[in-house]
Amino acid sequence: MNHRITKQEMVSFEKDLFTEASNEYGTWSYVSCRKIDAIIPRFRKIEANQFVSDIVEKMLDQSSNTLTKYKLSQLCSLIAMKKLPQFAESFLNLKEPLEKFISTTEKAPLIDATVNYIRPLISIEHTD
Repeated sequence: MNHRITKQEMVSFEKDLFTEASNEYGTWSYVSCRKIDAIIPRFRKIEANQFVSDIVEKMLDQSSNTLTKYKLSQLCSLIAMKKLPQFAESFLNLKEPLEKFISTTEKAPLIDATVNYIRPLISIEHTD
């Protein structure tokens, strides 16, 4: 059964993901991947837009390190690959800040990979 996500569950989910994104491990844990698979499809459009906005804000945050930005870009790519209708416009709505991120980010380890995850997200064309 596909129950809608509660506000409390959303806050906890986002906090857990951002904590893991900020740790020193190079990729997402199996537990987080399972949570992502279970929770992301339950988002309504407004929640999807807010969630993606929060991810992008964290990526643009100067205090976020390169590994965190990389892992968050992986997360965005994973979400986009699911082709969930509630996320259809979420990344395109943030095209301007993401393009700025791509054009102003200094070279560092993992930055090319991070940018390669982001570029397709803002060039996706949607048909109605």
